[in-house]
Parts: sequence; structure tokens; C-alpha cells
Amino acid sequence: MDSSAVAPPSHDGHNNSGTTGSDINGSDINGSGGNSSGEVETQQQQPDHRYPVEFRGQGGEYFKIWIVNILLSIATLYIYSAWAKVRNKRYFYGNTFVDNSSFEYHATGGQILKGRIVAIIALLVVGVTGAFFPFIQLVLYVLLFLLIPWIIWRSIIFNARMSSYRNVRYGFTKRVGGLYWSLFKCLLIPVLIWQILQFGGLMIYAAKSGVLQDMISDFSNNLSIETLSTTAFGLIASMAVSAVAIFFLVLPWLHRNLSYFALNGYRFGTAKFSASLSTGKYYAIYIGSIAVAIGLYLLIALPFIVAAFIFKDDASGAIFSEEIQNNLENIMQPGSPYFAVVVIAVIALYLLLLFISLVSAAYLRGKLRNYRYQQTTAGDRVSVQSTVRTWPFARLLFTNLLLLINTLGLAYPWTRVRLARYLAANTMITCRGTLDGFINTEEKRVSSMGDELGEAFDLDIEFGL
Repeated sequence: MDSSAVAPPSHDGHNNSGTTGSDINGSDINGSGGNSSGEVETQQQQPDHRYPVEFRGQGGEYFKIWIVNILLSIATLYIYSAWAKVRNKRYFYGNTFVDNSSFEYHATGGQILKGRIVAIIALLVVGVTGAFFPFIQLVLYVLLFLLIPWIIWRSIIFNARMSSYRNVRYGFTKRVGGLYWSLFKCLLIPVLIWQILQFGGLMIYAAKSGVLQDMISDFSNNLSIETLSTTAFGLIASMAVSAVAIFFLVLPWLHRNLSYFALNGYRFGTAKFSASLSTGKYYAIYIGSIAVAIGLYLLIALPFIVAAFIFKDDASGAIFSEEIQNNLENIMQPGSPYFAVVVIAVIALYLLLLFISLVSAAYLRGKLRNYRYQQTTAGDRVSVQSTVRTWPFARLLFTNLLLLINTLGLAYPWTRVRLARYLAANTMITCRGTLDGFINTEEKRVSSMGDELGEAFDLDIEFGL
């Protein structure tokens, strides 16, 4: 969980930095609709108060919870993992503080276990059906695939309702149709348009050049099951390749629409969140992350390119000497004096390339987090600022990875705590007036209207998402 999580976490349990933090903005009163004009005017005249987010957890504390969770999950054949998930979330929620008050997570292991049982039964039904009715199994797989957005939506609602700050619960008000539409317009529509244009262009070219008539004649003369299968496979492969290419081209657009759907759906008490996100900004950040990676790769390659150019005609160059070239296989033998040097050089190069990948990832995640927080507001009361910087964030990710490798995964609790602490330290909440005043207002509004949301279908369903 993002340690800045003043809002409910994302459905997959490891909040992405934009959704969680912006949820903090849910502490606003946009759309609360209970203010008189005089009250609004008074709020606008109040000075801003800034509240840093703190994470007070310790790696040693979390290690005890984590190791017990693993052992009990193994001993109970994964059944206890539902309660383990609750313990993990409660630890990170309970150690994330704003204005000396922490967050709370109210779900129970039983609720999460019920959701997992539903998922397991669904997968078992599909698997058993395939043994007797393969076609029906295919239909069921398609239905399960189409249900994924609904599963994600229900999990977002569940985690929102189970999260609270100072006894005021979060919620999620967006309808699932918005999620389906976001996926449809970002994925299926571009693929369909591209296929129509591609197929139409080929047909027009073939018709004008006379190739189409020859193709039809050859196809009809050699019509067979094998010909039909080959043609169908070619069309499906072409569509698949085009779909993958288009997916990467529309990924920033898809990411923006999913973020927009999530951030504009959360509420804190009766206060609704509002986010204004630019598709162009998302593309700029994605392109920037690619440019960072390419630039760093070229920077590393430059010395080797220069050295190769300088020593290309120098037979006495140590690196390109005839002795080494003629004994390249011997160099890689464990007994060779060069073996240790080569191994160290390969490991160093691998770690350097890995670090560059993490720098690019840190740039992408940090910039998107900062932008989403900056653009997300809730009425005129609460906003969130994120100040994640690329190089410190990349160093943190890299050292966390080295800790995991060197300890065979046992340092995982410390890496999570370090990440949570860093994100919290780079998060600040600004509230017009005092946060106490805002919370008290929301408590009164929620109490006066009651909890209008039932608990039907409050299951944290997972399909490995």
C-alpha cells in the first residue's frame, strides 16, 4: 500500500501511487452539497493548513507479521492467506498517519475468503466443463474474460468501503459501465479501425493491380481444409500482431482513462473526488521514460564505441590483442586468469542495465504520481502534493532489489517499509481551514444521511489480478 494512502488502496492490494494518493484528496467536500453560501464563503476565507504524511512502521515489526502469515498460509493450504492479507493491510494503514491520526482497514478474513471461494468455484466449473463440452468451456472462458472489469470494479468498491480515516468511511460511486467503456474505446475500437483500414487498403490495392482476381482464382482452384486453415491462421496472426502493436500505442491513453475513472469515483464521507487528467501529459511522461532509458543506454555504450573506434587498427590493444581473440574459449574456462574478471564485468554490466530499467520505471511512476496528485482535488478544501524525484526513487528501488537478492527474499518486509516511508515523506496534504474542521463536517453529514450503501456483494474477488 502506498504509504500516502489517505484513501482506499487499489484493487490489487499494492496501490499504484496515483490512485491511492489522490484518494487522500477524498478528504474534500466536492459535491457534498450541504453547505450554505455563507459557510462556503467562510471556508474560502480560511488559511491553508499543510499536513505531512508519516509512515511509522518498522521493518522488524512487519517481518514478524509477514513470516507468521507465510507459515500459517502454508500450514493451512493457503486458506489463512485471506487473513494474512487483512493483517498486512491493517499494519500499513495503522502506521500511516496524517495529523497524528492513522487510517483503518475494516475488512475481515472471512469476507476475502468468500470472494476467493467464489473465484475457485468458477474456475473449477470452467475446468470440469472442458472435459465434457470443450465448446462450452471456450464460451465460459470468454465470459470470465468479460467479467474481469466487473471483478476489478467490485474490488475497488470493497476496498473503499473497508477503509476509513477518523471514523469516516471512503466509498466509490462510479458505475461499472464507465470501466467497460474505457476499455472498449481504448482497446477494441482502435484495433477494429486499424483492421478495417488495413484490410480495406489491401483489397483496394489488390483490385486496382489485378492481383485480387488472380488470388480469387487460385484460392477457388486450390480450396481445401488445409488452405482454409492456413488462411484463417494468417488472418488471426495478423490481427494479433496488430492488436499488440496498437495496445502499446494506446497504453498511455488507456492508463489515463483508467486513472480518470478511479480518481473521479472515490468519495470520503459525502465528499467526492475530482481529477482533471490530460492524455497528452500521459503520452509525454511515457515518452520521457523511454527517452531516459535510451539516453542512459547510449551513455553506457558510448565509451565502448569510442574504444572500438580508437583501437580497431591497433594490434597491440590489450582488449583486442590476437592472444585474447585466439583464446576466447579458454578465457571462459574456470581456470583461466581472465575468468573472474569476465564474470565480474558481466555481473556489473547486468546490474547497470537493470539500474537503467529501474530509473526509467522510477521516472514513469514518480512523474505520473506527481501529476495525478497535482490534478486531483475535492471541492475547495483538500489537495495533495507529491514530490517524488526520479534519482532518489530509482536508488531506493535498486537497493531494495539488491536486498531481496542477497537475502533470498527475507528482506521483503524491510523493502516494503522503506518504500512506504519514502512515499509518505514525499506526500503533503493541504487543507483549507483545519483538517479537524473538515472531518467534523463530514462526520455530521454522514450521520445525518446514514450509510446508504449496503454490503451486498462486499467480496474481495480475485482471479490473479
